[in-house]
Amino acid sequence: MKKLLAIVVLGLLLASNALADDINELNNKLIEIENRMDNCLNTKDKELCDRIIMENPILEILGNQSFAKLLMSPNHCGVGTKCGATNARILSKFKTRRILLYKKNFIC
Repeated sequence: MKKLLAIVVLGLLLASNALADDINELNNKLIEIENRMDNCLNTKDKELCDRIIMENPILEILGNQSFAKLLMSPNHCGVGTKCGATNARILSKFKTRRILLYKKNFIC
């Protein structure tokens, strides 16, 4: 019985380490995307912004099963988490880019 308990505890420890690695990797990827959007908005380089939007870097995250699960988890990427805050800032920056593009194309 003690051996079984030790195996279960060891399994849980390994699983939590893998989860911590995944959330750290996800946070780093989100920050990388945010930095690219910052560069786009700060330089107002239309080609750079268009390239980022066409690449749609969020799809890279959603295409990764571990990242997608973490992104949809309120405990790991919800309000009040580093992941959730970065994700909200990225969304805001994509919206800002869309508004700037709209104004540039439709305002005389």
